[in-house]
Amino acid sequence: MKKVFFRIILLCAMLYSVSMAEEIRAESPAAAAEREETIVFPASGSETAPEADYISRKMPHRIRLRVTRLSGMRLSSPSRELYLALREEVTAVAAGEQASTIFEIPYGEVFQNTYTAGELGIESILDENRKITQEAKDAALAAMTAKREQVSGRAAIQCLVNDYPYELYWYNKSEGAGTKIIYRTTTYSATTSQISVNGTIIVQMTVSADYAAVSIGADGTAVSAEYEVDTGYGESVQAAARNAEQILNQAAGMDDYGKLCYFRDAICSLTDYNHEAVADKVYGDPWQLVWVFDGKPNTKVVCEGYAKAFQYLAGMATTEATVISVQGRIPAGAHMWNIVATHGHNYLVDLTNQDSGYDLFMKGYTSGDTDTGYTVDGGTSNIRYIYNERLEWSEAELTLSPFDYTAWKAAVEQAPEAEISHDTVYPGYAAAVRVIHEDGLFPATGMIIHGEAGANETEAGETGLISEAGSYTVSVIRDGVESSASPPIEIAVGEIPDGDRVRIPDGSVVESEAFAENPGITIAEAHNCSIQRDAFRDCEHLAMAIVSGCTIEDGGFPEWTLLCTDRIETWDGNRFLIRIAEE
Repeated sequence: MKKVFFRIILLCAMLYSVSMAEEIRAESPAAAAEREETIVFPASGSETAPEADYISRKMPHRIRLRVTRLSGMRLSSPSRELYLALREEVTAVAAGEQASTIFEIPYGEVFQNTYTAGELGIESILDENRKITQEAKDAALAAMTAKREQVSGRAAIQCLVNDYPYELYWYNKSEGAGTKIIYRTTTYSATTSQISVNGTIIVQMTVSADYAAVSIGADGTAVSAEYEVDTGYGESVQAAARNAEQILNQAAGMDDYGKLCYFRDAICSLTDYNHEAVADKVYGDPWQLVWVFDGKPNTKVVCEGYAKAFQYLAGMATTEATVISVQGRIPAGAHMWNIVATHGHNYLVDLTNQDSGYDLFMKGYTSGDTDTGYTVDGGTSNIRYIYNERLEWSEAELTLSPFDYTAWKAAVEQAPEAEISHDTVYPGYAAAVRVIHEDGLFPATGMIIHGEAGANETEAGETGLISEAGSYTVSVIRDGVESSASPPIEIAVGEIPDGDRVRIPDGSVVESEAFAENPGITIAEAHNCSIQRDAFRDCEHLAMAIVSGCTIEDGGFPEWTLLCTDRIETWDGNRFLIRIAEE
């Protein structure tokens, strides 16, 4: 609180101050000494909770570009100066830095109260006895009164409410309350060159009972102070902001899942469940995230506090994961929990019961749906979660994964097993590569072949090609996450074996064991043929060129056969090369 002290100082031949008999109030109390203004607001039954928004604004937040002009800065002087002086006071109250909401602002901070003889249009300020002349007093008082009348306290307060509604969470704007402004003139002071009319603007802003300091009256009842806040709330918000920022800084550099785990552990270590608040059924601080982060062991929260704290931290720090808080019920009663959406799947997080010994972090469901509710395996027992009706979230946002996040994580991180059609290549041909280790629960959306020259990505279900000798590894993409790399694949340069050649006529059916008596065949070419099982059973060094349109039964070629094709074929036990189309 600002206090104004006046010293009566005697500086020989320079400064004279008036005695108490010279106070303006004694001379003209009604006209100039004291002016009073009362500002009240109409009753409102739909007002939002400004304290919750104040918390949000004071906690660390993502930087957003905001281009706004405060309404108070549009005020003309001196109303703008009163607005600025009060802005400092109300923000200090909100932060718990001061308790009293009776603010004393010197005249000189808001409007001109010091004048020269020339400005007043008089000959001198002091008489031959070095006393302030009556003419100087009257002229200075008139000038100050004119300046003071230009101040609109109502406009200044209204702009404060418009511009800083969250910092005014403690302010009682209900009908009959509001603000009283008193302009109280006290003394003159003067030098040979100027005269001042001193005074104080006393602004009394009433405090809501929810945030007022409480004392015990003579009859033993609790009495809420009209102009004094309980600074504990503002102090807790500031402490919570600092502690939350520290948690966010410590989690920086982790991946999203690591951050979520860190936030889970931090929240569960900072707070406990508030059973007393649930029994009282009075909505207040135990439902807010401040009591999670304020560092006080006795400030515990209910499920809403857990959920809000987790959603807040995740919203600040994660890049891929999105966290929402949902309301509903469990067998124990009304409840709030979180849903984490990441990589196309939704998982349940219930830190309230996690803190009580259950395993309810990033969980999928065991049975149920969004309409009837989900049953989730909590480790020691199953818990049924049923959503409230008319939630703001969509069906897609509320639908849980049938598998826990850990199952998905193990699948997407597992290195695939890769199979190659042949470990040698030669000009004009390429070895085909496919993944044979595939988890059907989380199918791959792509395959990446990594080599010295770079990476080659194909879509899910397709076969990749390698046309140059070298060392390669294969990874897969599942839900946007690349797996670990497979063991190295070594490709060498080879030659098609030289031997007997045969061309199978178009449309032929190569029956079983058709070439069993010709093991010397090394090169065969087929167009639009059907090759049955064991057709080339005894051919030991066969390079089969399938140009187009052939169907091959399983076992149509020995496993060591090189199938040279101009398109990618599915192979089962056969090894082949792919002809690279000429450009």
